[in-house]
Formats: sequence, C-alpha cells, structure tokens
Amino acid sequence: MVLCDPRDADDKVFQYPCFIAEVLSPSTAGTDRREKLQAYRTIDTLQGYLMLDPVENAAEYALRTSQGWQSRRFTEGSLEVGCLGLSLELVTLFV
Repeated sequence: MVLCDPRDADDKVFQYPCFIAEVLSPSTAGTDRREKLQAYRTIDTLQGYLMLDPVENAAEYALRTSQGWQSRRFTEGSLEVGCLGLSLELVTLFV
C-alpha cells in the first residue's frame, strides 16, 4: 500500500491509499479479484490496484481513469503506476 495523503497520520489504520498491490494465493485469489476489488474501488483516493499471480507469473492491474475503472492483464512488458511516477517491468516482479 502506498500512502500519499497527509490525512493518513495514524500508523495503524490507513484510509487514503493511492496504490495497493497484493500477491494472490490460490486460496484467496477469488476473493481478491471480486470482493476486495469491489471494496477498493470505493476508496476515492485509490488510483490503482495491482494483483500479482505468482502461479501464472501474471499481473492484473485495475486502474482508475477519467472514464472509470479499467482492468488489464499482463504476462509481459511493463505497467505504468501514474500516481507513483514509475514504470514496473513485470519480469522484475517475479524474480
């Protein structure tokens, strides 16, 4: 989780993330893709939610755009994390 909002002053409870990344496990992947994604989309400050699947060496990236939420699956290449100003090479995430 990346926090960029000064309102997140509590060191135990975070409410204003700009980016969340999670590693999926076979037992929780369905919950992460459905319930967590749906809940995270309601966070006004969240710009991106990255789900890393180590079983398939793939990433699913849900990104807030001016047209709403868009999702894309990556098995190669890079993805842009705009709120952090960086590009992540997928191959480096599974080393």
